[in-house]
Amino acid sequence: MTYVNVCFQHLRVTLKIPDGKNCQVYFDKCVEICWLAAVQDPPLAIAMNETETFDSTRFRDYTVKGPYLDFMV
Repeated sequence: MTYVNVCFQHLRVTLKIPDGKNCQVYFDKCVEICWLAAVQDPPLAIAMNETETFDSTRFRDYTVKGPYLDFMV
């Protein structure tokens, strides 16, 4: 059993999730995405709050410019 599986089983028991199969797939993808973000050079950091204004010195506009965050891509 991998460390990821051990962590998932702990979360499943702690959060009382009855069927862990679908959640396991989701959890595995989340771990994969976080791992891929962390091993980039420089590492990808997600630092944005919904109430925070858009900081164009740190981020690029995706489709629409404006002072507030609508969604992250």
